[in-house]
Amino acid sequence: MRICTLLKLAVALVAIADPCAARNRKPRPWPIGNYCAGYKELAIWTRWQIVIANDTEYNSDCGRGCLDNVRGRCGPVTFWECERNEEGRGHFKFLTNSFCTTDDMMEAIYACTKDEQDTDCTVES
Repeated sequence: MRICTLLKLAVALVAIADPCAARNRKPRPWPIGNYCAGYKELAIWTRWQIVIANDTEYNSDCGRGCLDNVRGRCGPVTFWECERNEEGRGHFKFLTNSFCTTDDMMEAIYACTKDEQDTDCTVES
């Protein structure tokens, strides 16, 4: 019971943490090729941004195969967002716990691209 309450509190804090900063950021252009970056938030979450150059070849539903692989490697995934541009590139944004490593994410991406694409991931504090 207490764990559920603490988890709800943590999710609520993440949801309201620094809402003004998001409004002031300029949108970045999508990178060419694959991209994977994590950003530590509140020492308990990592916010990931991943671009797969040809997501349409691997996932019929935007990023769904990648989401399944990330869950398998890192556990719960929250605030999942996926969009594709006209060229078929998938842009995934989501949160995982801070124990999810760059190796976990690289393996998940490799698996969701049918063992065809290696992607280097970085995490910033």
